[in-house]
Amino acid sequence: MKGKSPGYQAGNHWAICDRCGTAFRRKQLRKTWDNLWVCRDDWEPRQAQDFVRGRADKIAPEEPVRPDDTEGRNQTVDTSEIPDGTFDNSL
Repeated sequence: MKGKSPGYQAGNHWAICDRCGTAFRRKQLRKTWDNLWVCRDDWEPRQAQDFVRGRADKIAPEEPVRPDDTEGRNQTVDTSEIPDGTFDNSL
C-alpha cells in the first residue's frame, strides 16, 4: 500500500486492485482468468468445473430386442367368451 514516501521503483508502477480498489505495486498484483488485476487477498483460481465437458449418451441398444412367441404374440383368442355388443349399449 502507498505510504508517505513510496519512493521510485523502475518498472514497478502503482496499480489499483480491480476488486477491492486498493493501490498496490504492479508486481504485487496477479491477473485472474477473467482478465482482472487483483491483489493476493482477492485472487482466486479458476473453478475446476469450468473445464468439465459432457459426453453424449449411447441410448441405442446393442442389438435389436425381439419378444419371443411365448409372450402371447401368436396365441389365438377364444372369441366364444366375448359377448355380442349392440349400438344402444344393451347386452
